[in-house]
Amino acid sequence: MLRWAAPATFFLGQRLELHCTALGKAIAANLPKAQLSAILTGRALLPHNEKTVTSHRRFLAELDATRERGYAIDDEEDAIGYRCLGAAILDSCRTPIAAISLFGTILEISAENAAALAAQLRRTAERIAASFEGNCHPAETPDAAAEEAVHSAKSELDRLV
Repeated sequence: MLRWAAPATFFLGQRLELHCTALGKAIAANLPKAQLSAILTGRALLPHNEKTVTSHRRFLAELDATRERGYAIDDEEDAIGYRCLGAAILDSCRTPIAAISLFGTILEISAENAAALAAQLRRTAERIAASFEGNCHPAETPDAAAEEAVHSAKSELDRLV
């Protein structure tokens, strides 16, 4: 059993990947199918470790489970020894505008307490969403979403090079 995990390092403004983070999954699970398809088309789901979901089919199944549960789980998919729960913040049209998460070691967020922690996280996301009551951010058209996905991918490649 894991007794400790290597320190996790994050910084303000850091970009994390959609497929292996609870934040990304929470948002992706609530996107219109056409927008999600445009984002995923031609996108490789790169592994961060042996637990990372790298198959589009498995990722889509994970998004189905996320919608059913009402929250997303990153179960050591981004970093071994760490678990993260995520909940989308939805506007009045049920469009995801942000997400919040709870991050900890697999001992801190365990199978025994994850559902209770996720319930608190969801309530918090709902309270935040209530502040956007009456605001509706209609989903982008698939063409606009595809353009944004291409722009984001180019920006990410520029950052990596």
